[in-house]
Amino acid sequence: MTITYKGGEQRVLVPPTAQIVTMQFGAVSDIKPGVGVFVNAAVDGGKTAAGLVIVGTQGAVPPI
Repeated sequence: MTITYKGGEQRVLVPPTAQIVTMQFGAVSDIKPGVGVFVNAAVDGGKTAAGLVIVGTQGAVPPI
């Protein structure tokens, strides 16, 4: 695959075993026991707030 960016381009080898993922909006009901998640959260005044939750689907675990 060739990635083009300001100032150049780079060829990158993507192996056939690489998981290709997309991001889309979901619902709280997508979070279920046993599903892989990534949570980006911050603590402020003793309270924790999640700014971003990525939920894996179809057996995929968020690659972060």
